[in-house]
Amino acid sequence: MIPLLRNAANPWVDVFGYASRSGDAQFNKRLSDQRCQAVVDHIKAAVSGVSFPQQFGYGESQSGGRDNDNDGYWRAVELYVYATGRPPAPAPTPPPAPNFVCGPDVTTQVRETWSRIQVEFRARSRRDKISLCNEILLPVKDPAGLVKEVTDSLLGGKVPDLNALLAKVRAHAKIDGWDVIPLYQGASEWLRTPPIFDPALNGPMATPSSSDYANPDPFAAGHEDEATCSNTVQVAGQCWLNGSVNYGTYGIMVRLCSEFAASDIFIPNTLSKNPFDHPLKFNPVVRAIYSLLWATMLIKAYKKFGNNPEGAIIPVAWTKATFEGGPAATPGLTGNRPKCQFSAGPDGSIVTWDYVWEPLKPRDAAKLPK
Repeated sequence: MIPLLRNAANPWVDVFGYASRSGDAQFNKRLSDQRCQAVVDHIKAAVSGVSFPQQFGYGESQSGGRDNDNDGYWRAVELYVYATGRPPAPAPTPPPAPNFVCGPDVTTQVRETWSRIQVEFRARSRRDKISLCNEILLPVKDPAGLVKEVTDSLLGGKVPDLNALLAKVRAHAKIDGWDVIPLYQGASEWLRTPPIFDPALNGPMATPSSSDYANPDPFAAGHEDEATCSNTVQVAGQCWLNGSVNYGTYGIMVRLCSEFAASDIFIPNTLSKNPFDHPLKFNPVVRAIYSLLWATMLIKAYKKFGNNPEGAIIPVAWTKATFEGGPAATPGLTGNRPKCQFSAGPDGSIVTWDYVWEPLKPRDAAKLPK
C-alpha cells in the first residue's frame, strides 16, 4: 500500500478499527481507536501529504463470536485508499544491455589464403610479377605516365623523384587492386546474416550488428560502427574489424614484391626497349617502391586524404606484421573491437575464401563469400 500512496495523486485514506468481544466494551472501544491511530502514524511516517478524513474505532460493536473469541479477524483495521487520479504508469523496464559478441574465428582461413597468395605469386612469370607489383605499389587510376617514369628508369632513363611519385599516387589513387574477399567491406554481408547474425535472435555472433542494419549499401558507416560488433572477426585470440585484418593481405603482397625486386638479376636483352626486359635488382627507384616503407607511405597518404579520412596505425601495423612475419603473424596490438567477446559458433569455413590481385586476379572473377 505504501508504494501505491507514494505514486497516487492527492491520496486520502479512511481508517476503521475493530476489537474482539473479549473484555470490557469501553476498553475495546479505546483499543480499536488506538489501533486506528497506530496505522495512521505508520502511514504518515512513510508518506507525506496523505489525509485521513474518516478515522473511527468501532470497538466490539461490529464483532461476532463468543466473548472469549480473540481471533485476529475481530481485531483488524480496515483501510480504504482514494486519490483524485490514477497513479502514473511505471517507468518502462530498460532493455537488457546487449551482449557484445565477436564474429567468427577466421584465423585458419586467413592464413591459408595468404599462403596461397605466396605460392601463386612465386609461380608466375617475371612479367606478371612486375604487373602485379605495379598495381599495388603504383596504385593510380591512369598509371601509364607514372609507370612509364619508373619503367623508363630500368633502361637508364631519368630517375624519378620519389616524393613527386607519391604526390601523383595521392592525387590519382586507385585502391581496389587487392583484397581478401571475405575481409573486404563491400562483401561483408555474410557477417550480418545467418548463421553468423540472425536479426530474429539478435545473434549468435557479431552482435550487436550494424547500427544501420537495414541500409543495403555495403559501405554504410553503420556497418562498421565501433559501438557494435558488426563486421568483426576473430584472429589469433583478438577481435578485429574484418577490414583491418585485410591489411595483412597487403603486407603479404608487398613482401613478395620486395623479395622479387631484391632477387631479380634477369640477364637483359640489351637490344630490347621493353623495360620489363631489364633487371630490377640494380634499379634503386624500383627497389624503393617495392618496399615496406613505400607501402606504409601509401597507406598513410590514403588514410589522410582518402574519401573517409581515418588513422593509419592499425592498417600499418597489420601490413608491417605480415610483411615481417608472414601469414601467421599478427600485430602486437589489442584487437580494435576489444569489448566484443568470444563465443562458440560457426567459423570462417562456412564461406568461400578468395582474393583479388589486379590485373591477373581480377575482382569480377573472384568468388564471393557464400
